[in-house]
Amino acid sequence: MAEGALRAVLAKFTLSELLERKQEIAADLQDTLVEMTNRWGVTVTALEIKDINLPPHLIRSMGTEAITSRQTGAKVKLAEGERNAAGHLAKASDCLANPKAVTLRSLETMVRICQKTATITLFPFPMPDMFWVWGAKS
Repeated sequence: MAEGALRAVLAKFTLSELLERKQEIAADLQDTLVEMTNRWGVTVTALEIKDINLPPHLIRSMGTEAITSRQTGAKVKLAEGERNAAGHLAKASDCLANPKAVTLRSLETMVRICQKTATITLFPFPMPDMFWVWGAKS
């Protein structure tokens, strides 16, 4: 009788629910057993599900499914990251299409280089091209 009640209650849940919600399932099973045994004068005072044993082939199958699910999620996140990076690169290329923006970026880089401990700084530009920066005429 208890086995039949156990099967009836367990059939209501998925395997993951069985593993996650043992206490709720035990309470449901206890209620079912109380209803069945009261007419015989048997009192069920407590019921606890201590462990759920699964067949080895089912454990392997679940492990494979979990690994596949994690790999799929990782691939999706990687693809989203690449899509976001491509969008940022496209915006950056639009900004750098302006020659003045490229020069400004180069100057910002030179300022950062000069702020370090370098004693000699080489400018990779012909000096006449840089005169406009200092306000001088070539």
